[in-house]
Amino acid sequence: MIHFLLLIKKIMSREKISALVCSVFMIYLILSLHSGQNIIEKINKTSDTSFMFANGSYALGHKAHTESDHISEILEHSRNLEAWDGVDNDVQFQMDNCQRSLNMKSWNKNGMAKICVLPTYRDVHVTGAVVRGSTWELGNQMQMFKVILPKYPKAAFVDIGAHMGIYTVSAAKLGHRVFAFEPNKETWKYLTGSVAVNNLQTNVSLFAYALMDKRHHCVRLSTPARDNIGHTIVQVEKNESLAECQDESKSIKVALLDDLVPHFHKHGLTQAVIKIDVEASEPKVFLGGQNFFKKIHVPNIMMEIDQMRQRFISGTHDEKLLINGLLDQMTSLGYVAVPIGMPVSKSLSRTNFRYWPVDVVWHLNRTISN
Repeated sequence: MIHFLLLIKKIMSREKISALVCSVFMIYLILSLHSGQNIIEKINKTSDTSFMFANGSYALGHKAHTESDHISEILEHSRNLEAWDGVDNDVQFQMDNCQRSLNMKSWNKNGMAKICVLPTYRDVHVTGAVVRGSTWELGNQMQMFKVILPKYPKAAFVDIGAHMGIYTVSAAKLGHRVFAFEPNKETWKYLTGSVAVNNLQTNVSLFAYALMDKRHHCVRLSTPARDNIGHTIVQVEKNESLAECQDESKSIKVALLDDLVPHFHKHGLTQAVIKIDVEASEPKVFLGGQNFFKKIHVPNIMMEIDQMRQRFISGTHDEKLLINGLLDQMTSLGYVAVPIGMPVSKSLSRTNFRYWPVDVVWHLNRTISN
């Protein structure tokens, strides 16, 4: 270093540059070299530290990451029936995951499909309806499969809270690409069985994840009534040191709705119709989908709001804030809510949210660019 500086000084002297300029130059050079050395040392010491850049990407150590890395978890760990080759011919799989299948009304040309049903003592409402030979949520299904989806033949169907697959199977039978989410491990096997016995796995992607607002590390499910597994509540555990949080069998995987965007791109899809029924977790699901709504055109969303409505009336302050946040988000995106089967002209007033019906359809009233 000293020899290098002396050489610089000698050269500058020969050129008859003033001593003042020479001194300033040498001081600048020393500081620059010292600063650069410190930066290198800091980078080497923090190889697993994230550095945020202005464009939203970040570097992890010496490796650059962009938005595509944001969805790596669901891409690597999602359970996707597409990948299970030959599962439709796997008799043992069908027996293990579909010990009892019944015919149910479908909306395809044949008018029928099979559904794998839970024991009625675990699912008195949905399974009970199928066992009795009636159609679960007949009015909702008619609206979805006879009115909404026919308007958008190229739209994917996103089933959030798929349960044992009634909506998933019906949409896939109509030829729509389906992305279905069901985090309940008990219900999951009936959902996979329903897809398998109908030979729909090439058209359906199933994910054993709960969609949330953040990638919480400890999320569990709670079912208040033993005979109503459909009323399963997602709970975020703040104390991550609990033994239950370390036990994978007692926790569930979490993803964001935004994580679904690459799957749409993979299949060349730009439009979706959503059905969501997640027992008052709807606000968190959509908070985790802000990029999804920017990238994907979603003309209609069918949503059960019964549990949200109850919490809006008698829930905690935080629960009411979340619900108001959802209503704000839907308004800002250009949606209006209407009762099932009613025209947009009969849209519901936000000020009367506590009196809204159990289920609504959100209609997009303005176009959002992809």
